[in-house]
Amino acid sequence: MTDDAFSLCPDADIAALAALAGEDGAAGQAALVRRLADFPADPRLHFLSGSLRAGAGDFDGARIAMRRAIEIAPGYALARFQLGMLLMTSGEFPAALEVLHPLINAAPATYLEWFASGAAHFMRDDFEAAIPALRQGLALNVENAPLNHDMALLLSRLEAPEEGADDQEGAELSAARLLLQQAALRSTRH
Repeated sequence: MTDDAFSLCPDADIAALAALAGEDGAAGQAALVRRLADFPADPRLHFLSGSLRAGAGDFDGARIAMRRAIEIAPGYALARFQLGMLLMTSGEFPAALEVLHPLINAAPATYLEWFASGAAHFMRDDFEAAIPALRQGLALNVENAPLNHDMALLLSRLEAPEEGADDQEGAELSAARLLLQQAALRSTRH
């Protein structure tokens, strides 16, 4: 245990933990628990824990870990965005909008801000505004390919929501219904 409860885990250790988690989730989670004991105030470790938990299907644990990450570092945009998306895909739209709110600007500049804006429009069933926001986020994001993959899946469902559906069924499409339809196709990557 470190003397300073607010010290951060070395970047090299974070990278090693992420790599280990990618190879062996159980070993990665065990190593992560040890590092969290040493660095309890490192938001990156809590975010990584949340990501691993989400990947393992422990969505309650993922929400708790990601919330802790943004409690420690409210400006940790990626953790905030991923928590918002986790809440959104769980159908918790009001909570998701609250978490994403700090990322939603009148004039988005970063890919996360565009994605957050698109997600907010999506949750309000404003697909017409969601589509260009998601497209802009995809165009700007050159650093997070897994996130682009997930946002591209959402965008493709918005652009062609009901292949082969009749007009009445297509007219009744809502964000909640689209998420339910997409749940089997979605692979949440954090």
